[in-house]
Amino acid sequence: MHSRHRWTLIATILGSSLAFVDATVVNVAIPAIARDLGAGAAGTQWTIAAYLLPLASFVLVGGALGDRFGRRRMFLIGVAAFGAASMACGASQSILQLTVSRAIQGSAAALFVPASLALLGTTFSGAARGKAIGMWSAFGSVASAIGPLIGGWLVDTWSWRYAFFVNLPVVLATMAITVWRVEKPPERHGARIDIAGAAAAVISLGALTAALTLTEGRRVAAIALIAVAVAAGGAFIAIERRVKVPMMPLDVWRSQMFSSVNALTFVVYAALSLFMFILPIRLIVGGGASATMSAAALLPLIAEISLLSRWTGRWASTAGPRVPLTLGAVLLGAGFFVLAFSAGEDYWRAFFPGIAVMGLGLALTVAPLTTAIMSALGDERAGLASGINNAVARTAGLTGVSAVALIAGAQTPRELSAAFPRVMMTAGLLALCGAAIAALFARGRPTRSTLG
Repeated sequence: MHSRHRWTLIATILGSSLAFVDATVVNVAIPAIARDLGAGAAGTQWTIAAYLLPLASFVLVGGALGDRFGRRRMFLIGVAAFGAASMACGASQSILQLTVSRAIQGSAAALFVPASLALLGTTFSGAARGKAIGMWSAFGSVASAIGPLIGGWLVDTWSWRYAFFVNLPVVLATMAITVWRVEKPPERHGARIDIAGAAAAVISLGALTAALTLTEGRRVAAIALIAVAVAAGGAFIAIERRVKVPMMPLDVWRSQMFSSVNALTFVVYAALSLFMFILPIRLIVGGGASATMSAAALLPLIAEISLLSRWTGRWASTAGPRVPLTLGAVLLGAGFFVLAFSAGEDYWRAFFPGIAVMGLGLALTVAPLTTAIMSALGDERAGLASGINNAVARTAGLTGVSAVALIAGAQTPRELSAAFPRVMMTAGLLALCGAAIAALFARGRPTRSTLG
């Protein structure tokens, strides 16, 4: 591998790992944050939702900004802003300050995540490009897995604030490598930015998120927010239909495979977000576990995904995604139901069996889902397909986290912990909906060009 290529790959992996880690690391810090800043269930939800909202809304616009103003420049700006926001998160003295800082983090991530992939696309070509993107994805998965462990150790040893401060050395290293070793790629100054579409998406998702976090005593406000969300969603569709360069071309949804796999993505990732949010609360608040132990609880699941995903991806590439996606969603739902009906505090008896079944389900789901998305619209629009699916996954995560307290009927972390079985039942039903979608609609096989 050429030196320039190697350094570009390292910089993009380091940068994107920041976004992947901060999407998961806060989960294990939630109980400590709630205790130190006096936050209730809604406040803790917003520490995650505030990050996911701009990331889900702006990730497609971030790609257009990179095309317009330079991918290397947007990558650097995004990473720098992320570092500054991480400092602000760690220094926050109230839940409001933390929420605002997390929103800035999410907006910054929406700039550098698509820019990192674009840099790989312009630096590598042919088979080398596919290998580089594969390494980028693999290291991102590893970072997502290791991040909560590091965050949990920092929370237990020092403070939840260090879970944000730990980003700073990575930010500085990423920027140094990018400035000194990553060449400036060709720029497309004619690219247009769908500002109106992005604004409508933010208003719609933001209003829906706020509505889901309101308590029962504020139903009028919740209904009003839902009406705003629906109206803004309708405006988004109208804008995307008329604008010359839409952030989400509506014709992509004519593909049954693309539409069905994205529907599956939404329900599965919403279910996963419910699980990822409430499990640390259940283990730490309800069971007295440390933050490190709550993160380590997911290691069996991560190991199964790492060991089996290559095989399941190959299976989906040759036989089509329908069977693995259906079976994977069924197993995922079964894992949630096992957790819902398990009792006690012993990890190996109450949590390990369900998590192990979930791991098998995810191993059968993640790689085939990616394969199906990348092939659904053909090679020419594979990047667009991947970007939209990423936005769908982030939106699903945002929706799931926002709805946790509503599903649980809880206002405090302890009440959330007690509602763990109910939330797992909901997650299981969502996973089974995903299985039905895959069985009924995810028909067809990958194109020859994709397989080659």
